[in-house]
Amino acid sequence: MPNKIKRSGDGLALQVTQPARAAKLVEETDDETTRLSTIRVFAFDKLLLVIDIDRVKNENVVELVTSAALDTVSIH
Repeated sequence: MPNKIKRSGDGLALQVTQPARAAKLVEETDDETTRLSTIRVFAFDKLLLVIDIDRVKNENVVELVTSAALDTVSIH
């Protein structure tokens, strides 16, 4: 299930999937979001690579994107 914006009592709310929480892209308490990651998304054939740019060094991003591009023979 993808993340999506939904209506709540106070207006709009972000509905976050369990994989996004498990990846620590969102940190929450019971009543509020305490951190939303700044992310960069790279698209390949049949693959989305989502990187938290505050937690992953640029040289590691280069390595991951290069590897994904070579493995999928694509990048969009």
